[in-house]
Amino acid sequence: MLKNGESWLRKWFHKEHGKGLGQLGVLLCLGVLFLFLGQTMFAEDTKAEIQIQVEPENPYAEKMAMESQVAEILSKVEGAGMVQVMITYQDNGIFQVATEESLETTESYSTDTQEKTEKSETTILLTEDAEGATTPFLLQSTEPSIEGIVIVAEGGGNAVISQNLFIAAQALFDVPAHKIAILQMRA
Repeated sequence: MLKNGESWLRKWFHKEHGKGLGQLGVLLCLGVLFLFLGQTMFAEDTKAEIQIQVEPENPYAEKMAMESQVAEILSKVEGAGMVQVMITYQDNGIFQVATEESLETTESYSTDTQEKTEKSETTILLTEDAEGATTPFLLQSTEPSIEGIVIVAEGGGNAVISQNLFIAAQALFDVPAHKIAILQMRA
């Protein structure tokens, strides 16, 4: 079998058969072409797509719950009466998730050129709970920053009650004085 292959090659490159060196060049070019196509067309795509399923939630539910809780506690201040609270936020908080970065470098050579390709990929690290749901692994999270607070109370017209509500709001949220407003509730 090998002898047959050798005889075919000898015939192909023999000077009487044609352009021996030209044919060698054609075979060399075809070899480089097949190497290049093999790397690009038949390479497996190692990039994994991460899908994080987030259940739709009411983005204001937590904020409204906070306002209700604050209104409930402030209504227990002596003389405050019924209280309503509105809290405004600067942002929605900051969430920093754990990621893994990988860098893949490939080099390809041909007779007259050299090509270097770098591929960077960032993957979010996920955790799985007992029910099989995946969530991003949180490194750090911060609560939303409070911009201002408005407290409307039945006893808001009384200076002493207003001062007590003001002190309570500052203690709860550490907000500067000029960002807290105490108002008398309409009858």
